[in-house]
Amino acid sequence: MSSDIWTRCAGATRLAALDASPWRVVEAQHLVSTRKLVDSAAEQEVLEDLLDGAKPPDPAA
Repeated sequence: MSSDIWTRCAGATRLAALDASPWRVVEAQHLVSTRKLVDSAAEQEVLEDLLDGAKPPDPAA
């Protein structure tokens, strides 16, 4: 029987205290990053529709 990666890498021996300030990176949803690729709001809407149509299906749906 194979052991898990935690055991194989001796994970318990590599634990250490961490003193750091957490930070979080998020996408700015209020900015349309693809807008600079088109000339008008109508073209932007077409581009967004094309991009949405090319996305893989949501596995949770």
